[in-house]
Amino acid sequence: MANWGELFPKSSLPDGYNRAMSNEAIAQQLLELADLTDYVGDSPFKSRAYRQAARTLETLQTPIETLAEGG
Repeated sequence: MANWGELFPKSSLPDGYNRAMSNEAIAQQLLELADLTDYVGDSPFKSRAYRQAARTLETLQTPIETLAEGG
C-alpha cells in the first residue's frame, strides 16, 4: 500500500501548501473545528473526536510529517 508521501507528493501541491505543520498547529486546528462543531450544534460525538485527535497529536513524540511520509 502506498504511503501519503507517494500519493500526494509535496511537488504536486499548490504554492504555499508544501510546508509542514507542526503537531501543535494541527492540534490547534482540530480544537478549533471542535469548537465550531459545538457552536453550530452538530453531533457532540464529532466534536469529541476532534478533541481526542488533538490530544493524541499533542502527545506524539514523532512529528506527524514523519509519520505521514511512512517513517
